Amino acid sequence: MTLLGNHGIPFKLQAFLGLGLFVALLSHDSAAFMGRRTHTRILPTKTNNPVTVNLYYESLCPDCVEFISQKLCPLWEEMSSYLRIDFVPYGNAETIVSNKTGEISFECQHGPQECAANFIHDCALKHLSYKESIKFICCMESRHSAPGTGEVCAEELEVDYAQIKTCSEGPEGIKLHYAYGQRTDKLVPSHEWVPWILFNGQYNKDDMDHAQDDLLGVLCKYIEDPKPTVCNEVY
Repeated sequence: MTLLGNHGIPFKLQAFLGLGLFVALLSHDSAAFMGRRTHTRILPTKTNNPVTVNLYYESLCPDCVEFISQKLCPLWEEMSSYLRIDFVPYGNAETIVSNKTGEISFECQHGPQECAANFIHDCALKHLSYKESIKFICCMESRHSAPGTGEVCAEELEVDYAQIKTCSEGPEGIKLHYAYGQRTDKLVPSHEWVPWILFNGQYNKDDMDHAQDDLLGVLCKYIEDPKPTVCNEVY
């Protein structure tokens, strides 16, 4: 896990945001990656309410990359009828607002490259459909989420990157990242590391710890009856 810290290089983005932009919160769907299938697709036995995995993360955190690309996204691909991902890309970043000018800047734990990749994730969540944004973010994370992989993943998934790029490099990206920072800062209890994993918006330390190694087992605990057959083996 990546602990809270202040090890990043300040990432200054010059943009003046008035009060109107501070209160603009994004309505978004969140995120995952279409990797090679290794299991038979699991079909729902009825219309279940999907379990929401709320993932508070940062794009270049090694533990986040591993959890997203190796655990969360492959499971979503197999169980998308039962699992909904709520990506919150901010993690251990810090938002700095100038008292004099209202200018916003960010410091990201893994430096300016992480801030840039976070912005791309923010904008993908805003401008792509739910499924597209899931696949796009997981594609980037499977490539360790360097900013340059955004265009590669967009081409691979046949989605328009122009709007994401414009957003991520301009005031809209700043506004979105500010909103994700506000959401992260309002966590109760406050996050101590990333990835910080909630189920249906609820904090449960045991479930968060177990999800790192056995995400399917924790997910099956939350899936309503009748559960898919695969849960009979783990729950």
